[in-house]
Amino acid sequence: MAALEGPAKEVLLRARAGDRDAFGRIVDAWQVRIFNLAYRMTFDRETACDLTQEVFLHLFRQLDRYDPERPFAPWFLRVATNLCINRTQKAELPTISLEALGSGRDEESGFDPGTDDDPVTVHLGHQSRREAVQAAIRKLPAEYRAILTLHYLEQMPYEELCATLDLPLGTVKNRLHRARTVLKRLLEPLLTSL
Repeated sequence: MAALEGPAKEVLLRARAGDRDAFGRIVDAWQVRIFNLAYRMTFDRETACDLTQEVFLHLFRQLDRYDPERPFAPWFLRVATNLCINRTQKAELPTISLEALGSGRDEESGFDPGTDDDPVTVHLGHQSRREAVQAAIRKLPAEYRAILTLHYLEQMPYEELCATLDLPLGTVKNRLHRARTVLKRLLEPLLTSL
């Protein structure tokens, strides 16, 4: 995936000034990506549609807070991700509590938070296992679901994750490591049956 890009500065400035056509261009350019993000966070089409509308309504109301001298994409994806996290935290989905996860350091796994060669990711592409993987991802805390979605499904590199989540690199790597470790534990029965 190419580096994050946003609408042209003149379109943003016009949209900030209340130009509905300019805002419509932003919606047209971003609606599929925002829907995909919402769907990958919720695994529910109706909820993803609602969230997509909510994200753009929020953008319409908050666009005046955007600093046009800064890149649009990380700011907007942070807004969208935070709304998705907030919605999934409110949903009555059973998740694993962060306290139950402990430090996230799994000495036996041998994972380095900076590596992307996690054995779990090798099996994510198998069509026949999609439902089991989605069920496991649904059990993750929203913060972990978000970082896995952005990194693996949106193919966002660490630098873009830092900008989008407004987190330092060490926190991004740590959170991604913890998310992979927990996902691996949830998928253990599936992986041992291969």
